[in-house]
Amino acid sequence: MGMFDTLGIKFRNKSYRLQTKRFDCTLDDYSVGDVVNGAYPGSQAYIDTLMLDENDKSTDDDDFVERFHVIVALSETVFCEYEVIDWIDDEQELMGCRSFCDQ
Repeated sequence: MGMFDTLGIKFRNKSYRLQTKRFDCTLDDYSVGDVVNGAYPGSQAYIDTLMLDENDKSTDDDDFVERFHVIVALSETVFCEYEVIDWIDDEQELMGCRSFCDQ
C-alpha cells in the first residue's frame, strides 16, 4: 500500500479518515486548521471519495452501500474545510458542482 497522509473528517456525527497520497506521504494525520506538509501554496480543492458499508463504517471494498464525494479545500497549505456531497456519476456534472467553491 505504501505511505500516505490522513485527513480527519466528520460526517453524520461520526469521524472518518481519508487516506491520500497528494501530499508528503509521511503518515501524518491532519484535521481542519492544520498546515498540510507538501500542499501547494495558494488555494486548492480536490475531490476524494468516502464509501460506507451497511454499518456506516468506511470501506475500500466493493461491499459499500453508500458512496459520497468529499470536496477538500486548502488555502496557503492549511486544510481549511471540506464538504461531503452525494455521489454524482456524471463527471461533467461533478466538475460543474460549484456550491462549495462559491462560498
